[in-house]
Amino acid sequence: HNAKANESIYIGDSIKRDIGSKKAGMTFMLIKRGESIYEEEFSQVDIVVNSLEEAQHFIRSNV
Repeated sequence: HNAKANESIYIGDSIKRDIGSKKAGMTFMLIKRGESIYEEEFSQVDIVVNSLEEAQHFIRSNV
């Protein structure tokens, strides 16, 4: 996924709680918490990262 410079990216740790941003058409970046949660959410989000640092790196290298 290549983010456009003017694209809004939502960074959250639960698509269930933060589904409004996905419905609004924002790119959704999911930060994994724990080990066995969110397997079913991975297919619903645009990008999955392991940490906020990884999210920042992804954004910097793709915008």
